[in-house]
Amino acid sequence: LCYLKGIGVTKDEQTGLHWLQVAANSGNSDAMANLGIFFIIQGNKSEGMKWLNKAQEKGNDKAKQLLQQLQ
Repeated sequence: LCYLKGIGVTKDEQTGLHWLQVAANSGNSDAMANLGIFFIIQGNKSEGMKWLNKAQEKGNDKAKQLLQQLQ
């Protein structure tokens, strides 16, 4: 998230997305939820919903709340 938001580093969306995907693919549910949010903000709702659902399946409360709001 630091690269995506430019927190403590120069903002670099490509690098931020890369590391977010690495974390999500390794099973980190917070990264999955954040990746879902990222894709939804970028206009790719289907990909975003996919990641939010994966995060929810791992018990991520933020993803569960977001999915309830989006449906």
